[in-house]
Amino acid sequence: RAVSHFNALRSANRVPILRDLSAEAFFSLDLEAAIGRGDSHGQCLMQCLNYSLYHQKAQSYLNVFGDRFLIIDSEDLTLDPKQTMERVFHHVGVAPIWHEAFGERISALRDSDAELPLSAGTIARLNRILGDNYAAFRALPRHSAQPGPRAARPAALPQNMAPDPITPFE
Repeated sequence: RAVSHFNALRSANRVPILRDLSAEAFFSLDLEAAIGRGDSHGQCLMQCLNYSLYHQKAQSYLNVFGDRFLIIDSEDLTLDPKQTMERVFHHVGVAPIWHEAFGERISALRDSDAELPLSAGTIARLNRILGDNYAAFRALPRHSAQPGPRAARPAALPQNMAPDPITPFE
């Protein structure tokens, strides 16, 4: 997640100080100096790391939404989009539908120049920094026992505004 955020800052947001910096060099920056100095490189590093603290973010949502919060793994969505979307619909308490677009994975932020994979040392460093938080996130329940409240059906759209047809699950 941290590497993806770095690529987004570098490519999509075009942060000038990251333009000529590889992911390897970026994630090798001195973490203590980044925290203490608060310079632009350090701020970007802390942002990438903070955005990758999944357990903290999920815990905040769980505190508010309780068992109404559903965690979907992107790998599940990639490997079995139909089953994953069926879980989502069940969770919110609506009849499942299917559209082929649900299985499409599009990312405009892919950076072919990201110089990945990272070195074993850099991966180990990121695992030391983020590993415990990610392990705690992976231990969270993935779904609630009860489906959510049944959502009201939206009013029918005029024919000229109707979306592409969506088929119910078999």
